[in-house]
Amino acid sequence: MTGFLLALAAFSATVAGGLFALRFRAGLHFILAFTAGVLLGVVSFDILPEIFGLARRKASMPRAQ
Repeated sequence: MTGFLLALAAFSATVAGGLFALRFRAGLHFILAFTAGVLLGVVSFDILPEIFGLARRKASMPRAQ
C-alpha cells in the first residue's frame, strides 16, 4: 500500500509540474533553467560527496583524465 501511495504522489507531482509549465508557457525557459539548476544542485551537494565517500572506502579514488 505504501508503494502505491508513493507512486501516486510522484505521479501527482509530475502532473502538477507539467500543468504549471503549460500554464506559464511564456516563461518556460526560466522554468527549464530552474529545473536544470536544481538537478545540478542535487548532484553537487548530495550524490557527488556520497560517490567520493564510497570510492574512499573501496580505496579507489576517481581521477580526472
